[in-house]
Amino acid sequence: MALGGFASSSFIPLFNVWMIQTWDLRVTWWVWGGLLILLFTPLTYYFTVNKPEEVGLYPDGDSPKIIKSPDSISTNKAKDIVDTEINLTLAEAKKTRTFWFILLAAAVPALVNTGLTFHLISILGERGISPLNSAFILTLMALVGFPVSFLAGFILERVKTNYALAFVFLGEIMVLLTLQFVDSQLSVIVFGLMWGFFVGFEQITLNLIWPNYYGRRDLGSIRAIASSVMIIGAALGPLPLGIAFDQWGGYTEILYVMIAFPLLG
Repeated sequence: MALGGFASSSFIPLFNVWMIQTWDLRVTWWVWGGLLILLFTPLTYYFTVNKPEEVGLYPDGDSPKIIKSPDSISTNKAKDIVDTEINLTLAEAKKTRTFWFILLAAAVPALVNTGLTFHLISILGERGISPLNSAFILTLMALVGFPVSFLAGFILERVKTNYALAFVFLGEIMVLLTLQFVDSQLSVIVFGLMWGFFVGFEQITLNLIWPNYYGRRDLGSIRAIASSVMIIGAALGPLPLGIAFDQWGGYTEILYVMIAFPLLG
């Protein structure tokens, strides 16, 4: 699933910059609005299924015949393990201290990454980096995220997700520090590679940590709360950088201040 997001991020930033420079921002908005209505909405409506059972399947394409039922014993050990996993409801999860800690931690990457993405052209513009080269960072980041997210899925089956998330936060600190020294084409490439590497790990880790801690039965309601908090974090992310630019005329100080967020995570 994460690969689809990285695929679109690989070329869309450069395409957007080209459209804005060729026409203007309003035309670019109209193009994407039209595509959403005329192309993506029908595709979703006609080709997306609510759940596998609606087309006679189970998750991972399993046959209904091998799914364990309460009054029968399955010979499939993997299914026995699934049926006996610990599952918490949202109400039960909210009573644990860990739930709130993970919730806070999940908001940090959204806050940091969205803040950097919104202000990236402005931050690098101060160092003489063109908008096209700044957008290239997002493309490079997505291209690196392809193999990293694929690899992370296998690694996280063998490494505890809390350790992996701590690794992601350490990486975000390194990204914020490295951004302070981006002032050439080479440093743009190095920064894009580093950012993409840690975002690739982050995408998979944040998807896995919730079912690892609280099971899959009530994952929808638990992830709904997590997604809401992440959206709030993403919405607030650009604000401190914008306020800092207005107050101090630059981004140097606020980039150092923002290190406190992944450090807390």
